Amino acid sequence: MSVKILLVDDHELIRQGIRALLERHPGFEIIGEAGDGRSAVQQAIELKPDVIVLDIELPDIDGIEVTRQIVDNNSPAKILALSIHSERGIVSKTFACGALGYILKDSALEELIKAIETVVSEEKYLSPSLIDVVLNDHEANIPSTRKADTSKLTPRELEILKFIAEGYSSKEIAFTLNLSAKTVDAHRHTIMSKLDIHNIADLTRFAVRERLVDL
Repeated sequence: MSVKILLVDDHELIRQGIRALLERHPGFEIIGEAGDGRSAVQQAIELKPDVIVLDIELPDIDGIEVTRQIVDNNSPAKILALSIHSERGIVSKTFACGALGYILKDSALEELIKAIETVVSEEKYLSPSLIDVVLNDHEANIPSTRKADTSKLTPRELEILKFIAEGYSSKEIAFTLNLSAKTVDAHRHTIMSKLDIHNIADLTRFAVRERLVDL
């Protein structure tokens, strides 16, 4: 089954370019386009896309507010923000309003495809070049009880934690380690429970701070 995508950008040429690139992917179907925030909210409700690729800068309502309105309308769509902005505050607000992914506009097509596939699987995606921005955001506010006892983790859990922190999805980890996706999800749940960390962003911070992965 194809992933149904709604494209939102106020520049028609950019929408057409993204559409042309994504339509080459056999698993994607572009079901609509919007050039402003109000249209984006309306089409999200009417078309019921799986993923909304959403520009943050729009002429009427900014993408952060659009994200909030779509989430408040209980839309099942997964929102992937597409932006030129790498500022910590904008990235944080976008995720706080309910987006599952944030990718920069200068990213390669391969990264955009990976981001779409990640968020449609209900996992968060952040452009690798933004990881250091997120890590610097309130890093000191992670409770000291989380400051890490990697001895709690088994070798397999450490291995999976590294993959998670590097941005791999459960399906990709499962394929690489010859496991089922359900097994990977079970390990992830156990890792979070042992470390008392309950989201991917904090897991990534933890892994980088403990030098399990490099930025």
